Amino acid sequence: MLLSLNRTDNSLAVLSIPRDTLITTDKQDNKIAHLMTGGDDQKIIDAVTNNLEIPVNYYARINLEGFRNIIDILGGVEFNVPFDMLYDDPAQNLHISLEKGLQILDGVKAEQLVRYRSGYPEGDIARVQMQQNFIMELIKQKIDTKYLAEISGLYNELSKNVVTNYPSAKISEDIKVLNKINIKEIETFILPGTTEFRQGTSYFVVNDTELKSLTEQKFVLK
Repeated sequence: MLLSLNRTDNSLAVLSIPRDTLITTDKQDNKIAHLMTGGDDQKIIDAVTNNLEIPVNYYARINLEGFRNIIDILGGVEFNVPFDMLYDDPAQNLHISLEKGLQILDGVKAEQLVRYRSGYPEGDIARVQMQQNFIMELIKQKIDTKYLAEISGLYNELSKNVVTNYPSAKISEDIKVLNKINIKEIETFILPGTTEFRQGTSYFVVNDTELKSLTEQKFVLK
């Protein structure tokens, strides 16, 4: 997920990159999700910059424990789960059991929501949309003075679960920008493209023309 914070007009744009997105690394086709498992953050940054032509200034990699802790420390997120979500994968130690309806999702339940993917007829794009919906609810509910005042402490407490090159000295500056953002005007996008099979493997292939138009408008500051 790529975020663009514009300090000039106090706007925020979010771009989700599907896990099966086709990228080229070392002159070979690959899925961007495969880079995530290697833990080489610079390689991921280079892949996004070179393949999508979007400059990346800072990155943050949060492990699942950190994600759960963030949600719990913020008191959970109220979210309307659209349908029952049931899934078990002992190999990943992943067990999902969510009931349909409006509820407060704690860290464990929030993880189940964003990781669930087997029941969407539309495939992984639908999961990406669900993740965006959750992130938007998180932002709407938690960008509040009482929470923003705790971000520095939250940053320090979760440092063991977050790998980032984002300087802590910028937190206060960016909090001021975030506090000026009209939540209703935050824009979310999914990487434009289509699913294609190549040599028996399913890839999400980027539409370069649509992506160029999108990035020039929202993700590359002039």
